[in-house]
Amino acid sequence: MLKSAAGRPISRAVDRLRIPKNRGDVEVTGPDGETRPYSVFLAERTSHGGPERVCDLLNGAREFLPAIDCKTDAMTFLARSSIAIARVAGPLWDVDELNLPVEHEVEVVLSTGQVIAGLISYVLPVENCRVVDYLNDPAPFLALVEGERVALVNKRYVQRVTLR
Repeated sequence: MLKSAAGRPISRAVDRLRIPKNRGDVEVTGPDGETRPYSVFLAERTSHGGPERVCDLLNGAREFLPAIDCKTDAMTFLARSSIAIARVAGPLWDVDELNLPVEHEVEVVLSTGQVIAGLISYVLPVENCRVVDYLNDPAPFLALVEGERVALVNKRYVQRVTLR
């Protein structure tokens, strides 16, 4: 059995370094329109104080995201840039009296011609709370509330957004 410099078995030493993760279910649609269910790994705690959400993962810095393919149970690594839409169970976030979101009904037209209708909901500083400010935020995905689900849409596949 391999041992660490401290004399402990390597497996115990490695276990202590692991970041606890939860699984999050997500339905991923690629640029070709193919949709497939995955489970991604989400951290229990993040810089915003709560558990990591799928939108945090997609808007993070990592290009490849480890996931379990729910159809085959195979471990896979999703290229974030090739995810056109990721749908998750809502709500997008907890709303409180101090951070009431700005909301607009919109239609999002993707470069494939697919149209998605829903509600964009965001919290931004008052001086930057226009729809165009939200759309131009550097985060690569925008959130679109579709009833009980949230579609996280990759901006690189968006052709236009129309207010309804």
